[in-house]
Amino acid sequence: AMLAAAGWPISELLDKKIASTFGLLPALDASGRVPSVLNGGMGKISPFYWGACLLVAAAIDAYGFTSANKKAG
Repeated sequence: AMLAAAGWPISELLDKKIASTFGLLPALDASGRVPSVLNGGMGKISPFYWGACLLVAAAIDAYGFTSANKKAG
């Protein structure tokens, strides 16, 4: 929770700079807020991004699970 509390305002401050560095459009809305479930901005984020996030999280979890099983057995 503390990481999210720090990350939210930092992402609002740095989004335009990071997007311009990579030649992308910023994801901020007209009032300069980051997309979230609370302000209806999640539709701006590509479904491929969310799929990639899930795949990376699953890979990390699978790696941790297999490492724990090798140490236990």
